[in-house]
Amino acid sequence: MSSTLAYPLKNRLHQEAATVWWDCMDSNIGSQKTAEKAGLFLSHRYEIAWFSYPAQ
Repeated sequence: MSSTLAYPLKNRLHQEAATVWWDCMDSNIGSQKTAEKAGLFLSHRYEIAWFSYPAQ
């Protein structure tokens, strides 16, 4: 369902000469598949560091 919206939006943005990118966590397979169905492809990966502060 999401790719039904993402594909025409991606095409419209390309027509407007806008840079299009999709960002999601490696664990979000559904989002990755939606991006692929919309015609986007993996261009790079980056590391994210998570941390939390103890409650006081």
